[in-house]
Amino acid sequence: MEPSPEVGGYTNTNKNGKSDEELTESENEKIIGKIVELIDLRKLDEMLEYFTDDVTVQTVGGEKRDKKGLRELFEGSFSIWSDGVYRVDRMISKGDTVVAEVHWTGVHTGEDVAGIPATGKRVEMVAVWIVDFKDGKVKVFKIFYNPDMAVQQLQE
Repeated sequence: MEPSPEVGGYTNTNKNGKSDEELTESENEKIIGKIVELIDLRKLDEMLEYFTDDVTVQTVGGEKRDKKGLRELFEGSFSIWSDGVYRVDRMISKGDTVVAEVHWTGVHTGEDVAGIPATGKRVEMVAVWIVDFKDGKVKVFKIFYNPDMAVQQLQE
């Protein structure tokens, strides 16, 4: 570490010799931010441009292997939860992989969830996305969350 009078005599540096202030958001992290923005706006056609044609999507509900499957996943969510909004709380990236902690909230106004008809209740959940990129597009999209969190909130 180099001496610095501003911070107790030292500047924090990473393994590449750059200070924390010099670190920037990776291009892949920017793409995740854009994907979240487009999901919230329900602009699925634009969102899908950031995915490979043969994207693999894995969730607690199973696996889908193309853009059509990914579209169906989000359209299904939209039919259950009105005004669903995503927020990325933090991201970590290395190489072509990004891990994101994603906070989601939506109101249950549509289809049944675990046999529970629309309640009008707002539900909040946290998910972890593991996203693998290839040539600047999402190749593998893994979404980990606990669906029981939503059911529990709907039953309260």
